[in-house]
Amino acid sequence: TSSHSCKDGCKRVEYLESNGTQYIDTGFKPDNKTKVECLANWQNVTSSTNQNPTLYGARSAASSGRYEVLSGISNRLYYQYGSVEPSIISTYYGQKAKYVSDNNKLYINDTLVITASADTFSNTYNMTIFALNRIGSVERFTNAKIYYFKIWDNGTLVRDMIPVLAPDKRAGMTGVVPAMYDKVSGKLFYNQGTEAFKTNLD
Repeated sequence: TSSHSCKDGCKRVEYLESNGTQYIDTGFKPDNKTKVECLANWQNVTSSTNQNPTLYGARSAASSGRYEVLSGISNRLYYQYGSVEPSIISTYYGQKAKYVSDNNKLYINDTLVITASADTFSNTYNMTIFALNRIGSVERFTNAKIYYFKIWDNGTLVRDMIPVLAPDKRAGMTGVVPAMYDKVSGKLFYNQGTEAFKTNLD
């Protein structure tokens, strides 16, 4: 399992930073009424093999059931919502910004930047952070610092995740590792990818 309680031994850090190999599984399946708020410094680092690095998202089918905030070539930023994929040219890459996806709208720093067509959908896959859960396969990893990450399910706050250094209580593991602590469930969410997140203490 990826989550344990964090009653003691956790140290708050400013952010978790990924280099394109780490990700967090939120354990939450988004739908058309999901709201996410996160503070992030997101780098748009595309390559020939990774055209759409994803800040967070999940997709239940090839072109439907999508809830994804991803980047693209030429500084494009996409909000893939349901079966549509509207985009803008983003001037926010490489700087700290607040991203809020709420139903079919995407806000950056409290400014509405994208309105997608209204849709109704559910998802059979958990939303991941720092990567995309694409029909059960985690890919499209991104380079980013995330300072906090919140999820609302139809208006109810279900994740309030903050970056911490925490004892690694997974089976066979020891030491202290960067992770996300969820203040709602009281559980730790560890890196499910490779290598380790960096923090402001590195």
